[in-house]
Amino acid sequence: KVAQVLSKLDSHVEMEIYCKKIAKEYGISEGSLYEEVLKHLSPKRDFKEVRADSNKKGVRSLKLKTTTAEKEAYYTELLFFAVLCIDNSLYKLIKDKISIDYFSNNKDIAVEVFRRLNKGSDISSGELLNIMNTETAGEFVRIIGKECNFEDNTKAVNDIVNRMKAIKLKERKREILKILKNKGNIDNGEIQNLLEELNILVRELKTI
Repeated sequence: KVAQVLSKLDSHVEMEIYCKKIAKEYGISEGSLYEEVLKHLSPKRDFKEVRADSNKKGVRSLKLKTTTAEKEAYYTELLFFAVLCIDNSLYKLIKDKISIDYFSNNKDIAVEVFRRLNKGSDISSGELLNIMNTETAGEFVRIIGKECNFEDNTKAVNDIVNRMKAIKLKERKREILKILKNKGNIDNGEIQNLLEELNILVRELKTI
């Protein structure tokens, strides 16, 4: 009943405020309440979509991400957003360790998150839900509700950033190995450059 009433609110920021208040008052999980609210949203009231993400070449929905690497990247990016929403101040600890290039699935959302935090504004999960497409919003709510109970948020955000860095390094490693496997169209100089880059990637991965 409560989730159904909250789903009728026009503002997702207002929805978040009430979810926090009700969850605290009744001793229930805030994330679980969000998840129930999302179930009651009718198609006409879906979250505002960042259509640029879903239309970009090579960007597929979670259901179409078939490899473990693709799913891990998608999940880790949303986990990163979730932990920053829990504590905006964590951004100061990791802003020099991460860049937009770390994002392959939710780059547009990352740009907005970094823009707001860099100018000193806050971000909330409700605001991010407003700029996510429906599928991403559902997964984001699930992560907030079930996978963000960290004992140490500082350690958690650093671990997540390291995981994102490792994902990008492994992605580039796979690209190089694929090129080297079909090296008939490249000269020996380019092959040597790729092998040197591959060695650097392997060393970097060992430090994470």
